[in-house]
Amino acid sequence: MVARLSSLFLLSVVALTSAAQADLSISNQPMQNMDCQAGVCTATSKKAVLNVGDLQTMLAGGDVTVKTGAVAKDIAVDQPLSWSSTNRLTLDAQRSVTVKKPVTVAGQGAVTIMTNDGASDGDLYFFGKGKITYWNLSSSLVINSESYTLAADLPTLAADMNAVDGGSFALTNDYDSQVTYKHSPIEYFQGNFEGLGHTIRHFKLRGGSYHTAGLIGETGGGTIRDIYLKQVDVQNGNKLYVGGLIGNNGYGAAIINTSVDGKVTAKYHDGAVGGLVGYNAGGLVLRSRSAATVIGNSAFIGNSAGGLVGQNAGIVDQSYATGAVSGKVAGGVVGTNPMTGTSLTNSYATGPVTSGQGGGGFIGVAGSAPGLIATSRCYSTGYVQSEGIAGGFAGDDSSLTVSQSYWDLDTSGISDAGQGAGTPHDDPGISGLTDGQLRSALPQGFDPAIWRQSQKNQQRLSLSARQPAAITAVE
Repeated sequence: MVARLSSLFLLSVVALTSAAQADLSISNQPMQNMDCQAGVCTATSKKAVLNVGDLQTMLAGGDVTVKTGAVAKDIAVDQPLSWSSTNRLTLDAQRSVTVKKPVTVAGQGAVTIMTNDGASDGDLYFFGKGKITYWNLSSSLVINSESYTLAADLPTLAADMNAVDGGSFALTNDYDSQVTYKHSPIEYFQGNFEGLGHTIRHFKLRGGSYHTAGLIGETGGGTIRDIYLKQVDVQNGNKLYVGGLIGNNGYGAAIINTSVDGKVTAKYHDGAVGGLVGYNAGGLVLRSRSAATVIGNSAFIGNSAGGLVGQNAGIVDQSYATGAVSGKVAGGVVGTNPMTGTSLTNSYATGPVTSGQGGGGFIGVAGSAPGLIATSRCYSTGYVQSEGIAGGFAGDDSSLTVSQSYWDLDTSGISDAGQGAGTPHDDPGISGLTDGQLRSALPQGFDPAIWRQSQKNQQRLSLSARQPAAITAVE
């Protein structure tokens, strides 16, 4: 347990290590512990610095490869970096590459990124103002040996992604949408989409694909990552699965470091609506968040609404939701969890939940196979009200295996310590804690490598709604 602090943050284990303790830093500090020869700069110690000005000078004259080598593990871009030549920058890390400041390819240059070149637990991360921007679409992007088709705006991106089955695509600039879409811009996608830390603003949708609605109507597998949607306005009355980013993650795509805010509404009588994803069918939602207001149909039993995911049949980890949620069945993070073999871990909800049948601060209703749906190391703090069953953490968790999960007795409106779930009563895996208890220490079972508390944000709630460090690229 840790000393009394004021707020709790959710972190990615590897991202925390990569961002806070980068081994090779590209910064404005003098070069240190680097060997640069013939366009290749390699770290010679566990801690090394490559001066950003020196790097830009080298890129003006030729291709440059920056490598951790065998002694360092991670590379972090800690200062803005740009070059206008036709030369290629390669970032080759034994483990992770973290972009914390803007990287701008101002000419016809190129970027290659390699992660896990000797390790297996690394990734590409975008933090703070970190993003990779291209001025010329004839440039090149290669990530882990995969070449990406570049697009500077949503219409071009959608046309490219709709044109083929599969492939890899990247958004190279922020984009402010000025139109109202009658169909999901990207109707169906299987492949890899890399947002490069960019933001799409004012996405507005008043229709959808066959039975889905979102920026991407339906996925066929692959990866969607590092993209942020701000001020979305998605309203659909006749679609089965509706989400701000994805309507139906139907074939198990990995959704990594994504976010949505704005408003997502779906009134279909037997559907699912989520701030980020309507239906997560076997996929992974990792290091993602939603601050969207989510409105489902409160009159029909089949309707479910979740702050992050409407219906979950996959994995949600290190993610959270902060928006208000309402529907027949409603949960702060997940509305319903109808399938077995799924898990919800290291995640939280802080928004209010209003339900017509079953509502919980974190999850509305679990599935029908006891013991096969696991929730652990999660919490909720939002106010819960329901015309049916209501629980501080879960509405109905009869088929949910819960461990080390918590809700706030003071803010939820549910002060009965036995009502972590509306049914059954006294679930041993759910504990109610007061504000004071939540402020005093990390709850039992919470790994300090994933969760931390901070004195910087003096909010009333110790379990802060501030976003994880893993997705601070959202502005």
